[in-house]
Amino acid sequence: MIIHKKIKVNDDDQLYFIGDIHGDYGKFLKLLSFHEVEKNDYIVGTGDIVDRGNQITPCCFDFLYKNNYDMVLGNHEMMMIESKDKATFIDWTWNGGDKTLQQLGEKGVEVVSQLMLEKFPLILEVEHRGMRFGVIHADIPYRYGITDWNELIEQAHTNKKLQYDLFWSRQSITNINKSVNIKSDVPPIITGIDYVIHGHTGVEKPLLFGNRMWIDTGFVKNSLTLATFDHDIKKWIFLYNESTEY
Repeated sequence: MIIHKKIKVNDDDQLYFIGDIHGDYGKFLKLLSFHEVEKNDYIVGTGDIVDRGNQITPCCFDFLYKNNYDMVLGNHEMMMIESKDKATFIDWTWNGGDKTLQQLGEKGVEVVSQLMLEKFPLILEVEHRGMRFGVIHADIPYRYGITDWNELIEQAHTNKKLQYDLFWSRQSITNINKSVNIKSDVPPIITGIDYVIHGHTGVEKPLLFGNRMWIDTGFVKNSLTLATFDHDIKKWIFLYNESTEY
């Protein structure tokens, strides 16, 4: 597994981050079309493009083969990758993996899993227009005491428990939503990076806390979210499917 990967997006191209798609390719395309996203614009996913939906194959094709698409591995990709283990296979198929298996077939799952391991990292760093954006599927749990991006990368190379939590944890967002000891338990700023973008945890609308952001609205709101940073006004712009109102 690739722990950390850096990419640089051409300054002339617009950069968008997309929350968990889960095989809803039609909704994804409609979102891009509705907001007139250009074919050359760069799309970065928070992971979890597989499972649950009915159009998983084209999702995999776009992110694996389009030069202007990239993403991090999500917990659903990892369940698929590790599904040769019987217990993981059961968990995976109970949580939407049955859809992936039906659409890709056993051989397809094997091929796609290997391709994803070779291309997609646990931690992605994106440079664009003088800023650096980090993408991690789930969380940077505060229990590790990590408040710096470079420290996170260093620890993630050797700490298997931390690797697991970057795929699965909801500790930070749970405390943010409950307002439990936020000042001490959830660092609002991860130093060494401009912003960190997460998916994984369903939110009704994008949640921005310090320089950390969660954008998986598909599960709760039935609308995907595109996030793009407006460098002129120094603010995030969130784009939704046509029927969604906040």
